[in-house]
Amino acid sequence: MKNFTLFICLIITFVSCEKSDSENFDIAETGAVVELGAFSAKIQGVCRQKPEKALSVIYGVEYSENDLNTNATNVEATQINSDGNFDVCIKGLTANTSYFYRTYVLFNKVYYFGDIKTFTTSSHPQPEKVDLGVGVKWASFNISASSPEEYGKYYAWGELKPKSFYSWGTYAWCKDGQELQLTKYVPFDAPSFWFGDGPIDGKTVLDPEDDVAVKELGGSWRMPTIEECSDLVSGCFWQWCTDYKGSGVIGYIVFKAKNPEDRGK
Repeated sequence: MKNFTLFICLIITFVSCEKSDSENFDIAETGAVVELGAFSAKIQGVCRQKPEKALSVIYGVEYSENDLNTNATNVEATQINSDGNFDVCIKGLTANTSYFYRTYVLFNKVYYFGDIKTFTTSSHPQPEKVDLGVGVKWASFNISASSPEEYGKYYAWGELKPKSFYSWGTYAWCKDGQELQLTKYVPFDAPSFWFGDGPIDGKTVLDPEDDVAVKELGGSWRMPTIEECSDLVSGCFWQWCTDYKGSGVIGYIVFKAKNPEDRGK
């Protein structure tokens, strides 16, 4: 898939304070989801506690795919109107996935919560199939993106979910987190210390159950092999761009080579 360089700054605060079991006393009210896409949601909330002298009020929305009490992410709101209404935009969600959410208010070191509600993101948008003259057709944008100028998310080879830390120790196909002790997708020419007691399966195409493109896009989509990536580099014409369609994104635009001498340039 085409890659473009994009720097995104998103401030997300992970829950670290101990949460109180205090009743909310109508301080926090969970609002509706007013905008919903495949990777983002805009959620309304209400905070009825006004700041008091020497006591600050922090308010926002927390969300999670699972248990809000143990595995939730807080997104703090930055603006609130005179009636206590605010909006929070959550980004980086996964397509076609259900989430729990609720409003929180942190006042005088105590958390107050609104009711728990749910939403489900929409399906992953379908990219165009672009024929670049290198054997297979390529997607016009990345997984977890909806346009060519978006990064999408990072995925380890053969894994279906992004994660906070990428290493051999967190890789799904490493035996007990040991470096290079691969248990699957081991090439035939791999040195013996790469696979330990595992098999040399020689697979260069992901099995469908390990392919995030199959999971997110379905149909005939799949992740490319290293050989196909090499063909993309050597068989296409690459043009450097400092402002892709006015988006401010810097990166290469990949074209089908019109002439043999343009391949790989």
